[in-house]
Amino acid sequence: MMKITFPHSELLQASYGTRSALITLIAGSLVTGFGIFVMLKYAKVTQLDCDRTPNNIITCQWQEQGILQTRREPIVNLTALEVEVNENNVFPLYRLHLVMERGEMPLMANYTDNANTIQRLGGQINAFITDSSQTQLTVRFDRRWFGYGMGGILSVIGLFGLYNALWRPCVYQLRVDRRHELISVEYRSLILHRRTHHYLMQDVRAVTSHRFAWDGQEQISLLMNSGEFLTLTLPEQADDAARQKIQGFLQSASKLN
Repeated sequence: MMKITFPHSELLQASYGTRSALITLIAGSLVTGFGIFVMLKYAKVTQLDCDRTPNNIITCQWQEQGILQTRREPIVNLTALEVEVNENNVFPLYRLHLVMERGEMPLMANYTDNANTIQRLGGQINAFITDSSQTQLTVRFDRRWFGYGMGGILSVIGLFGLYNALWRPCVYQLRVDRRHELISVEYRSLILHRRTHHYLMQDVRAVTSHRFAWDGQEQISLLMNSGEFLTLTLPEQADDAARQKIQGFLQSASKLN
């Protein structure tokens, strides 16, 4: 929100608060954190290596490799395979379960909506279980592309928000001094020191106004000879009299009447 005041009759001062930068900082942190969470949770590859003993007992080594750790579990006497279907979502999700003589365990930690992958993996494992002539089996379920892709996109978006909030300078204060025919624009970010640019009123080419249809917010802009716009966003409570006072002050200061 911009606050526009007239400290005296020859000076207009417009100040922005830091609330928008703080909101961007919080949003960027949350999106970045969620992106990292997605990579940690989904960027995993699961591998199952099975051997058949001469007594027709299937023993396997289950391994799940993620970003931070690798988990391994021995599987003794694999007897069957089950498909778990979760239909509580917009579209069904699937997961394979390895059934052993004592208990069962999921082949993959996360569900997938790819029925073809489930059918392919399930077909390979079931064929190995039922065909005693097969002595070895290796299957892999790789979801790293999804974890790194989706998590990376979210992290980049979040980091861009953090950059804008912390490092990218934005207009913090704009002062129009009619007496000295000078415009001062102060730029500030949350962690960098402030800097100020100065312009001469004679460099103002035009004073324009624009009202946004979607929210009714109005902006008054100074178009400089360089093509740059210096914009003042009027407070929501500003009435026509306030708008005319501000626009008239800018036009008289820039001698555009």
